[in-house]
Amino acid sequence: MPKVTLKHPNESFESLLRRFKKVVEKSEILKVLREYEAYEKPSETKKRKKAAAVKRWKRTQYEMSLPAHKREQLEQEGESGRDRSR
Repeated sequence: MPKVTLKHPNESFESLLRRFKKVVEKSEILKVLREYEAYEKPSETKKRKKAAAVKRWKRTQYEMSLPAHKREQLEQEGESGRDRSR
């Protein structure tokens, strides 16, 4: 179970909830829950995978349209811990 602690005593509930949602998303708990929740028809699986492929393709096209120095910055950010394999 993901846990989030207060960074400082005056932190608002909204920011704490926002951080918790990010932690849950990164841990892929909801993805696993959806897999067990109900049967997914093969057409729905194909539709979901196609949408993910389109999203990856659009991101690649966007990154290729950037100037070289911006692309290098994005690549360095990716190497420094930002995982894009999701």
